[in-house]
Amino acid sequence: MSLSTLTFENQIDHRQDIPLLECATRCTSPPQYLAMALAAIGSTIGDALGSPFENKSPNEISNMWILKKSNSSSSLTTNSRQYVFPKKLCHLGLIYTDDTQMSISLIESYLINQRLDPIYIKTLWKALSKQDWFSWAGSPLSQYQFGGFRGTGKNFRESVDSLNAECDNDISRPTAGNGVAMRSWPCAIAACRKDIPYYDQIEQLRKDVLMNGELTHKDIFGIVPAYGIAWLTYQWIQGNLVELNTFELIREVIQEIKSFEIWLSQFPNYQNAKERIYSTSLKAILDELSSSHTSSNQELIDIATKTIVEISNLTTKQNVKNANDGFAMASVTCALFHAIILRNEDFLVCLKRVIDVGGDTDTVASMVGAMVGAYKGWAINISNSKWNSNSNSNSKQQFAYFVVQQVVGFEYLYEFYRHFIEWTLGMHSNEDVTMLKSQYCGFLLQQEKAVTRIILSVENDKRTPHYKTSSPMNMVTKIGNRLATERSQFFGNDEEFVEKVIPKYANEIEWMSDSDIQKIYSMVFKKHQMGQYGGRSIHK
Repeated sequence: MSLSTLTFENQIDHRQDIPLLECATRCTSPPQYLAMALAAIGSTIGDALGSPFENKSPNEISNMWILKKSNSSSSLTTNSRQYVFPKKLCHLGLIYTDDTQMSISLIESYLINQRLDPIYIKTLWKALSKQDWFSWAGSPLSQYQFGGFRGTGKNFRESVDSLNAECDNDISRPTAGNGVAMRSWPCAIAACRKDIPYYDQIEQLRKDVLMNGELTHKDIFGIVPAYGIAWLTYQWIQGNLVELNTFELIREVIQEIKSFEIWLSQFPNYQNAKERIYSTSLKAILDELSSSHTSSNQELIDIATKTIVEISNLTTKQNVKNANDGFAMASVTCALFHAIILRNEDFLVCLKRVIDVGGDTDTVASMVGAMVGAYKGWAINISNSKWNSNSNSNSKQQFAYFVVQQVVGFEYLYEFYRHFIEWTLGMHSNEDVTMLKSQYCGFLLQQEKAVTRIILSVENDKRTPHYKTSSPMNMVTKIGNRLATERSQFFGNDEEFVEKVIPKYANEIEWMSDSDIQKIYSMVFKKHQMGQYGGRSIHK
């Protein structure tokens, strides 16, 4: 195993109590709980950690990491490296993107509807896209950078635009991108529901992955690879396949993919799945790995990534140049092999290794994070009991619990994950389920508003480069001056002014902090009394 490590330049040393992890590690909790929790957190961390590196070349990425020199004897080994994630890449923490946002939409549907509901999910997307994410911010990319669907691809945004244009509700396209795979891990967790007999769970997983795929994709090259991610995550959540070696594990995945392709071919739109193109491609990659006769993880990764590019170009007729290309045939397969080959490495190092490949780094790291997180969760359970494999004896440290608090907006998000997991495990009463429906209806939009408000609380020149606006404005002064002018021309009292005029500026004011709102009130009202009108009432 590599002796490499990855830490953070602005690492949070004080661990805050996180109910999700506290509940997951209780001795009375089902063993799947921790695996589910680490899959959810792992996916989110992978997404956020990979985001600053997206579409950078391998050389650019290499220069972005900080490499520390070590005086320890272990540093003398070839594979020993101490990498640091630089502070300048996360001005206030790790910011997740569309990979996590889309996963949230699926989870919200499970909690509200007790199943995947395509209409409900599309309604969430529509609400997120219709929100005016500060068109006033002065940057033409402000919506891509900050608000709804941070980092989404062009095809997805066009699909959601068609929803807003009141077109047919079917926005799925014959595209083979990795969008289905990036949001497939909630399907793996939901398939473990206590109300589904164990022998029916794989069938349910297949149905959910297909339904997830048909939200936006109608191509076997988008759906079949996504199923591979979901299936392996599911198996590791259940504690299956954890003692297999790398080649045995790959063979199991290939066999299941073959079975899924046959199952999928029964549907009229996917009859070409019976050609088993994806499982055959995986077999070709396995053959290359087997013929190398190497036991080096790095050499196996190098062979796999090279072969993935070659096979992707042959099978998809796309100009794939990088194993982390946005096409699922490349990037999803790359994530799959990284997770399998590197599963016993330090969790953050697994993510760094796949990020170093370049390309669609946030999505691929998100998929690896979900799979390896599930594996680590079960490995921790086993290492605490009967399994004492050296590679997993320090699994708690391998997951790097310190990083879970780096994610912006983690407090509410992890609670959301906790309720989803406990719903899956049948730990909620009927009354609890009813409460969850009320609590989490519209969670996606509210969570994104909260995260956006946090991002905007940092001055523009202090933000991470890819979260800066090109033409920043002092919105507090701008809105304050406008309101002051209107107040001077308004003949009613202050209370009437708040009721009749303030709502016109609600969209801009919504993103401001309490101190910003207080400044505006002091500019507008001669006798400023924050409590009289209630600063937050301005948001209503």
